[in-house]
Amino acid sequence: THNGEIAKEYSNRIIRLVDGEVVEDTNPYTLEQEKLEIELEAQEEKGKETVKKEKKKDKKPKAKMSFWTAFKLSARNLLSKRGRTLLTSFAGSIGIIGISAVIAVSTGVRTYINNMQDDMLSGNPITIQETAYDITSIMEDMSFSEKMEFVKEKGYVNVDMSIKNFAKMTQSIDKNNITKDYVDYVSSMPSEYAALKVEYNLDLTNNIYTEYKRNDTYSQMLSLSAIKNVYRSVLEQTDLKRHASRISSLGQTFMQAPNSNDYIASQYNLLGENSRFAKEKDEIMIVVNKDRALTDLTFAQLGYYNQEQFVTMVENANKEDSDFEYKDQFSYEEIVGKEFIYYYNDDVFVQNGSGSMQKFNYNYDMTNSTAQGIPLKVVGILEPKDTISFGCLRAGIYYTQELVEHIIEREANEQTRSDIVAFLKTLPAGQQGFSATQYNNNNIWTGSNKIEYTYTFEYKDENGVVQQGSTTTVVGKANAMSSLISSFVQSDMSVETVSLTLRHLGGESVANDISIYPKDFTMKDKVIEYLDKWNEKGDVIVNGNTLSKAEREDIKYTDSLSLIMDMIDSMIDIVTIALIAFTSLSLVVSCVMIAIITYVSVVERIKEIGVIRSLGGRKRDVSNLFNAETLMIGASSGLVGVGITYFISLIVNLIVGSAGLSIMILPISSALIMVGLSIFLTVMSGLIPARKAAHKDPVVALRTE
Repeated sequence: THNGEIAKEYSNRIIRLVDGEVVEDTNPYTLEQEKLEIELEAQEEKGKETVKKEKKKDKKPKAKMSFWTAFKLSARNLLSKRGRTLLTSFAGSIGIIGISAVIAVSTGVRTYINNMQDDMLSGNPITIQETAYDITSIMEDMSFSEKMEFVKEKGYVNVDMSIKNFAKMTQSIDKNNITKDYVDYVSSMPSEYAALKVEYNLDLTNNIYTEYKRNDTYSQMLSLSAIKNVYRSVLEQTDLKRHASRISSLGQTFMQAPNSNDYIASQYNLLGENSRFAKEKDEIMIVVNKDRALTDLTFAQLGYYNQEQFVTMVENANKEDSDFEYKDQFSYEEIVGKEFIYYYNDDVFVQNGSGSMQKFNYNYDMTNSTAQGIPLKVVGILEPKDTISFGCLRAGIYYTQELVEHIIEREANEQTRSDIVAFLKTLPAGQQGFSATQYNNNNIWTGSNKIEYTYTFEYKDENGVVQQGSTTTVVGKANAMSSLISSFVQSDMSVETVSLTLRHLGGESVANDISIYPKDFTMKDKVIEYLDKWNEKGDVIVNGNTLSKAEREDIKYTDSLSLIMDMIDSMIDIVTIALIAFTSLSLVVSCVMIAIITYVSVVERIKEIGVIRSLGGRKRDVSNLFNAETLMIGASSGLVGVGITYFISLIVNLIVGSAGLSIMILPISSALIMVGLSIFLTVMSGLIPARKAAHKDPVVALRTE
């Protein structure tokens, strides 16, 4: 040493050397120490473990620096350069912001879709029909080359193989043999799973009558189908005749409701103090849209407008300067309590003829009839809840399953069965319907098997003179496929052909269409499991009877919502992966930047490295010093990135919040993963500069200024 005084004060042994030889030793090796070594050797023979422990206690620990010390030194260095540290953290967070924003948008969209799924279930029920389309099979059967566009080759025009593709689609059409056992099996599904709508393809518009007023003084009791035909014919005499066909294509105004009022109540509110849900066969309810409205055509067909009002509405439709004011609102009291009447088939279709010359006249006017029908009273008005986008009911009037079961039961009983149903049941399968378009080409009908009626109406011509008009309607069935294509086929402007079969009349006791409305997606899985059990091996119990697999035919069901959701999920996954891959480029830039900044820090702290090494610090201690620094930079970058993402999410969600959306949602777990990813990448980026710092020569480092 160059300072002898300090040596005397703090040392317990001083050895003086001259030319490499010891000239003085203040604490020389003595005989007592030699004896101690001999005793230690003896103890080693008795118990080496004890000796090793003693030696270990006497052994001085090697010099080293804890990671906590390295962490504090790095933190102090970063705090001394606050500005650069903040800029580095922000720059390093750009990549984290990009990926976090993509994840937030993806999660927000998925959350929104998941929240809509229960609502979408009501608009996309699981359906079981006699004709089922295996959409999934159609999609899977298409090869990759068939999904690609044709290669354009000069000099040639490609042929689109539509016949081949149509043949493939035809192969994916399954014919379900829906039996009474299967209907009973589905109907036995636990009520907590789903609501059901079991339909028999009934067309009640020919059997439901209401008061139809020509004006304030003259009214009739007409069927809904007759009223529709009248208004279509009225439009044909006006400038709006091109829209006349719209009336014929309006579809059914009366529809069947699901069998669970609790399920309906979860999606619809009752309007008016006296409103309630229909539950008996003689009760019906009106459903309005989200604007609390029904179309004027619907109100007209239901008899809320008289013919004079309707004609005036049509005449003034295109007149901007018209001062005509028609009734554009109906109070709850005017709607609730209104009655329609369902008349049985024998009162509606009156037999006239016998044998091969069988003929039935359609009684469209029940004004003076003494027939006893079922009064159908409107007991409630329903409005979709604000949270519902897809409801199980659309605007119109709904009758109950109890009414359907009553009609089916009556026509299934030979004692109460109507004449028209009894006659149709005597015909061969496929011919159990009345034909208007085929009767000239079909010798079986000999031109007499038809149902027709002529209705006279009034209208004003272009000079304002009242004229008389008439329309002839033939009720019939063109062929076996017409009911699958359309219920109404218009042949010309004055005659329309209406599908009329055993099913339409209630003469078939087996349902042809079942709609299942699961309560939620958890219940949907149970519904699918329940339906699949019918198609699997093993026995099932129906009404106490055990059916083996040999006694059951497989039934295909259509679950369009699952296919839609799978497609949406796949699309979101693809977009998310693509965006993350794109934004990951900024992470590469951030890694390079962190490596450069760490190297700059190494250059700035070379002398500190020399001091640490000269005081006994290991290479690992030097590496830990810079690893701790990159760890803190990575953590701060991650926190800044996640914080900015949450701030952006807040702003975006406030902007779109008026639409009830939260389009950006970053889960806590994803935020923690992003922070962890930031730390990992920055530490990895700083490994090379840290390793380079650890291998610095301490002598050279101490001399560096």
